[in-house]
Amino acid sequence: MRGSDEQIMQKPVLPLSLLNDLRCVHCEKFVSCGPVYVVTPSKTILCGRCRMFAKPVYRNVSYEALASMFQYNCNNWEVHCPKILFWNESRNHEDECTYGTFCSRFWRHPCTCCRSRRDIPLGDIRLVPIFEPLLDYIRCVSCNYFLSCEPVYILPNGKNVCHRCIHANGFPPNGIHNVFYETLANIVIFPCIFRGRGCPTMLKFGKDLWEHETQCSYNTSFAKAQKSQQQERNKERGVIQTHSGHHFGTLSPNNVPMAPPRKDSDFDLQKQLVKSIKKQQERRHLRAEEIESQFDRRSVDTDGSHKSIDDKGSSSRASTLSRHEEEEIQKHFAFLDRPESTDSGLSIYSIPSDDPKNRTLAGKNPYQFERAIGRSESILSSRELLAELKVKQHRLRRTHL
Repeated sequence: MRGSDEQIMQKPVLPLSLLNDLRCVHCEKFVSCGPVYVVTPSKTILCGRCRMFAKPVYRNVSYEALASMFQYNCNNWEVHCPKILFWNESRNHEDECTYGTFCSRFWRHPCTCCRSRRDIPLGDIRLVPIFEPLLDYIRCVSCNYFLSCEPVYILPNGKNVCHRCIHANGFPPNGIHNVFYETLANIVIFPCIFRGRGCPTMLKFGKDLWEHETQCSYNTSFAKAQKSQQQERNKERGVIQTHSGHHFGTLSPNNVPMAPPRKDSDFDLQKQLVKSIKKQQERRHLRAEEIESQFDRRSVDTDGSHKSIDDKGSSSRASTLSRHEEEEIQKHFAFLDRPESTDSGLSIYSIPSDDPKNRTLAGKNPYQFERAIGRSESILSSRELLAELKVKQHRLRRTHL
């Protein structure tokens, strides 16, 4: 509850006029150390020096939070002790304070009586804004708002009920009026309960703050419209003028102008999807080019082979075949001239099969088995087909002659 280091250095000294009203009911010393308990039914308090006489109920935690904001004079200030103490430091100091015993008055220098400090510790009489870390300790147990106006009642569990809930629901059962908290809170400035909505107002403890809360412009709450017209998603692109400079960007009614980009937004996901689709299309295009180039190479090779064969055929046409060569060609391609009749009456030229299984199916004649000629086989047996073509052309010439 001590706050930050800067706030500790700026802690004001509690005025003596207020400190005299905050004394322990048992030892009658300043309440400058905790824990602090409220005594029933007198509504007084016990300080940390007399905690052994208190019951484990009605611990005044909210008072301890406010009391930790101030510095305190030593209880021996009347005998000129100049020590200024923080909260919970008085017990250790008072046991060792040289101004607290009767013998100390006779063992001091004679000039101490006339030259020692005799200023009354009035302190700075001013209003102190509450420390931010202490706001969680001064909230109502019912509405969770600040204890910023009287009356304030404390419950046996140490929680407090604010004036708003008391005004609406009445006094709580088993509650005790927290007078000492109200006394100390009179010099503290509290924020408005609507500070979370943007209200910057801070006022003194009391009715002024309560009146402001009832009339605060940030108190209005707007109900969500059930049927609202959908805004047009018009985007404007241009220069955005700000205090830090000018930025070029896109404005739309659905987004904050200077908001940070969202993680995994729809735009980013769409962008990633477009990239992946482009990569797939590029891969397919490259694959298609590779396949096309392979077909071009094969076609060039086959065209070259056909061209060479045609050249050879043309040269052979010029030279007439001898009778012996014709007989050899007819013996070699005798199966092409032999038509095979099928059940359907169609004549089909059969090519001998290399597979022995296919030959057994054909019967005694090894050339009766019929099979289709594939593209690869036609390319590989191009020489035989060309030779067959030469024989047919030669026969046609002989018949015409």
